[in-house]
Amino acid sequence: MIVDSFFLSYNDETKYVKEIVLMANCFFIDFENVHNAGLSNLKGLTKDDLFYIFYTVNAESITLDNLNLLNKSCCKYDLIKVPAGSQSLDMHLISFVGYAIGIHGKKYNYVVISKDKDYDNIISFWEKKCGISIKRQTSINVISAKTIITSPNANSNNKGLIIKEYS
Repeated sequence: MIVDSFFLSYNDETKYVKEIVLMANCFFIDFENVHNAGLSNLKGLTKDDLFYIFYTVNAESITLDNLNLLNKSCCKYDLIKVPAGSQSLDMHLISFVGYAIGIHGKKYNYVVISKDKDYDNIISFWEKKCGISIKRQTSINVISAKTIITSPNANSNNKGLIIKEYS
């Protein structure tokens, strides 16, 4: 999505920005870990967002309200059932994240939804070593997942300005 011409307030200064790009999100849900509570804020999803819900026989009860919100958003989503076992879902999810990054590169903001801090090391690696926009959140927050990138030609005062809004 591109918005043409608006004003941006940043550090008590108002700057004119000619062009802004909001990147789509690619969510990976550890449903065994966060259950339906991790899907508590699905408003704001767009048709450009990707949504992968990983689950096992230990956690397979998504609410109809959440499915309805996913359907209304028109985002592309997939329910991926993996075998239950020690760290099984985590290994499947994180290998799929790597696959998605390999396919899509820097096209998306990648967000792992889990309370499991064991994901943080690989997320840090992808951020620092590969320059990928990725983070872990404990629940969906579409607004905070958006990264705003202004055009480098917006004006001489903010060339290359990148604003990341993370919760």
